[in-house]
Amino acid sequence: GTRTRILVVDDDPTWRFLIQVVLGEAGEYEITEANHGQAALDAIAVSPPPDIVVTDLMMPVMNGMELVRRLRQDPIAPAVRILVVSGNVDSTEGDQILEMVDGMLSKDFLVDDLLEAVRRIGLRREERASG
Repeated sequence: GTRTRILVVDDDPTWRFLIQVVLGEAGEYEITEANHGQAALDAIAVSPPPDIVVTDLMMPVMNGMELVRRLRQDPIAPAVRILVVSGNVDSTEGDQILEMVDGMLSKDFLVDDLLEAVRRIGLRREERASG
């Protein structure tokens, strides 16, 4: 089994590190990072798309909302699962984005919540691939 590829997108290096540490402990993920949406799209364009994108919403250059929209329109990345981990999601934006993503966590998540969300999304991907 190839390891699930995860792209962590956040402008805060501390958060990227934290998420990497949490997921890295599980040992089953191959993790890359990007510091904003455009960097994420650039990374996806030149290498095989990740299985799961874990993204913040509030970022400079290109925010998470725009990244999600672009990913959903991208012919290269139709199967990419998206997990939003954000400090602040207002309800109208939240409703819009929920329809486009596979999961959503607030930034005060517990470690177990993150692992659980990623696992659940990964399993969903495998069902889709085998079915």
